[in-house]
This record gives sequence, C-alpha cells and structure tokens, in this order.
Amino acid sequence: MKKAPLKLVPIISEVFARLNVDIVGPLPESDNRNKYLLTAMCLSSKYPDAIPLADVKSTSIIDALIQVFSILGLPRELQMDLGTNFTSELTETFLEKFGIKEVHSSVHRTQSNAVERFHRTIKCLLRVLCYQSGEN
Repeated sequence: MKKAPLKLVPIISEVFARLNVDIVGPLPESDNRNKYLLTAMCLSSKYPDAIPLADVKSTSIIDALIQVFSILGLPRELQMDLGTNFTSELTETFLEKFGIKEVHSSVHRTQSNAVERFHRTIKCLLRVLCYQSGEN
C-alpha cells in the first residue's frame, strides 16, 4: 500500500488560534445527569478545557463550544473528528457564521488530534476521584 506524502505542518505561535476538540464518553452519569465531556485544547499552548454534557446532540455541542469560546476567544481553526455531532449542518453553520475554519482529523489516526492525550489524563483523574470518594 502506497503511503500518503508528508505535509508540512504550519507553526502556530498565536495562542488559541487553533483548538482541537473532541468528545469523551459515555462516562458514569454525574448528579447533574452529565455523561460526556467536550474537551478542547489549544494547539500552541496545550491549554486544556473540559465542558460536561448530558448528551452529544449538535445543540449541546454548540452550547459547549460557546462556553469554550467565551473563555478562550474565537479560534481561527477548530480541529475535530468526523463525528456526526461535529459534521452536522447546524454545527457547520454555527462555525461558518463565526468565520471558524473546520479541520477534520484522520478517521483511523486518533493521535492526529492532540486532545486525545488529554482524554487519557481525564479518565485517569476520574478513576482516582471515584476511588477516593467510593462512588462509581
């Protein structure tokens, strides 16, 4: 099988110009009925953020993105996977209205999205917290 040619990746020096986002879950349900996390990470600073979600509908994703943008500001690019919640017409229209370019991660290469490492850290922390509190 012929490998795809390597592409040069631009160096991003401006903080929060490019964010990587993804969904973690389903997780054990919280008292607030949240079972998922929308995770976001700045590509240049590696600043992470996580927003709890009850579901992964496009409307919930957009509400969570608004929370992220209110803290970090509007990015120029948003890297995400090809999940239907990220590729829905509603989500694409929302990003287009704010002039945010969509960049999609490779389907079979989750490591191409930097936020995936953050997922492992979050899951580890949640296990420790649940163990300490004696809850699931």
